[in-house]
Amino acid sequence: MNNDFFSRHGFKVLLVIAFLAPMMLAGTRRSLQSNSNDVKAWLPDAYEETAVFKWYQQHFEGDTFVMVSWEGCTLDSPALSLMAKKLQPPPVPENQPWPTEPEFFSSVRTGKDILQMLIDEQGLEPEEAVNRLRGFLIGQDGKQTCLLLTISASGQERWEAEWAAGKRKQKFLHAALDRIRQVASQECAIPEADLHMGGPPVDNVAIDLEGQRSLYRLAGVSAVVGILMSWWCLRHWGLTYMVFTCGLFTAGCSLAVVYLTGTRMNAILLTMPSLVYVAAISGAIHLANYYRDEVRQHGLEGAPTRAVKAAWLPLFLATATTAIGLASMYISELVPIQLFGLYSAIGVGISFVIVCTYMPAMLQWIPIRSFADPQAANSSDPLLSARWQSVGEWILRRWGLVLGGCLVLMAIGTYGVTQVETSVKLMRL
Repeated sequence: MNNDFFSRHGFKVLLVIAFLAPMMLAGTRRSLQSNSNDVKAWLPDAYEETAVFKWYQQHFEGDTFVMVSWEGCTLDSPALSLMAKKLQPPPVPENQPWPTEPEFFSSVRTGKDILQMLIDEQGLEPEEAVNRLRGFLIGQDGKQTCLLLTISASGQERWEAEWAAGKRKQKFLHAALDRIRQVASQECAIPEADLHMGGPPVDNVAIDLEGQRSLYRLAGVSAVVGILMSWWCLRHWGLTYMVFTCGLFTAGCSLAVVYLTGTRMNAILLTMPSLVYVAAISGAIHLANYYRDEVRQHGLEGAPTRAVKAAWLPLFLATATTAIGLASMYISELVPIQLFGLYSAIGVGISFVIVCTYMPAMLQWIPIRSFADPQAANSSDPLLSARWQSVGEWILRRWGLVLGGCLVLMAIGTYGVTQVETSVKLMRL
């Protein structure tokens, strides 16, 4: 009768993981939906510039505006006046305390409106008024202009509350920019390709979208590379599946932690799941090789538990040192870097727990019986091939040369570190 831990409790471990899987998926989905990149929120509170900026926001109108222009958007353009009219917030009836639908913009002004205001209210001559606005709301040619839309704070607050409750499919700023594009293309005959927009909301939405695209690209590449490396190291599709699902579940749990702790995702934090996935894949491959050795030396019975006993210390040391290195990023003054370091360290810690529970439980439930046959096990282990044995023997014979080469590479790398330049410019993200 087997008395080791995973013989008695392995199936219970799998049941717990199966029970947690839907929660992990829900947390992952909510976390990815929370992706928001308000650059102002990235500033550390300790900065003097942050305090000045907050004071400015309290005493002056916020900078949540969108500037819209296109080729042919001149002061006398009919499309400019039509688009301004279409985007104006609808009037609210007297017997209604608020609009039926949240409004996107609190005010819509054209360059021509502001030019006329300077002439009428400030008493400026038309030429002087144009010079005042040249380079800002009027182009250098004195004709090209734009539409200036101020984001509605009350509309945004109401929309975001409805979005959090699941009543809206899009976040507010994304929907607001889509509304501008829709009005321009469908009601003002302005091709979407000719439309040019600027302002903080446009920057934030662009970073949101590019961050999501980067996540999908990175996740796809990581998944493919992880599967191929797992198969190359293990040469067994059953083990490859276990290793892959281990990495997938760990990445999902790390995203769920972000949601459960009330943190919003950002463009930099979106790279965290791929890092955690790779760490989990690496640990699972190590444990699988310990399992292979245990089966080969002592048989199938109790092999998962023995593999964990043999592997937990090296896995723990590798995990701990990696987590400490990642957590050290928390000393950064930039909020996205802090969050990346913190949650990456937490995710790597989760990977250790999952590798040491899920993997042996799966191996107990679905044992790899071919490893019990020495001939079959050796043929499925790429590191036991004649080619790799010859590589190992060459290294042992020329250990001094190999050591010297490694020291030279280390010196080159150390010099390279001194040449690294860091940047947090948005265009370089």
